[in-house]
Amino acid sequence: MKILHAIVANTLINAFILYIIAKYAGVFGFHGFGIEPSEALTIEIMVALGFLFWIVYYIARNIIKFITFPIRWLSLGVLTVLINVWMFYFFQWLVWRLNINVDGTQIHIVLWNFVQIIVLSVIVYLLNLLLKTN
Repeated sequence: MKILHAIVANTLINAFILYIIAKYAGVFGFHGFGIEPSEALTIEIMVALGFLFWIVYYIARNIIKFITFPIRWLSLGVLTVLINVWMFYFFQWLVWRLNINVDGTQIHIVLWNFVQIIVLSVIVYLLNLLLKTN
């Protein structure tokens, strides 16, 4: 039961984070992440994307971190940032590959330049850390 509770909590946290970043990041001049079409910002779609992001961010990321442990250790953890950035690109590819549609229109995750994705990965990491500790 604890595992199911953790999955639901993480899915909702990720859906909330993705929604806030997709909806309001452009207001602050940060254009590193977007969901197109904008009509796709519904609760159901955001929860589905949150669950998919949980799969990518927690399962695939931990597997990759385990495999790359010696290299991460030698790079003093710098490779972890690149793994987090790669997770966003993998998430984008996975949403495109799964062909998620809203009213016949395919959802696209829009990622821009590399530096903005690094900042986005730090924001998501910090928000996840903040929301899980409370």
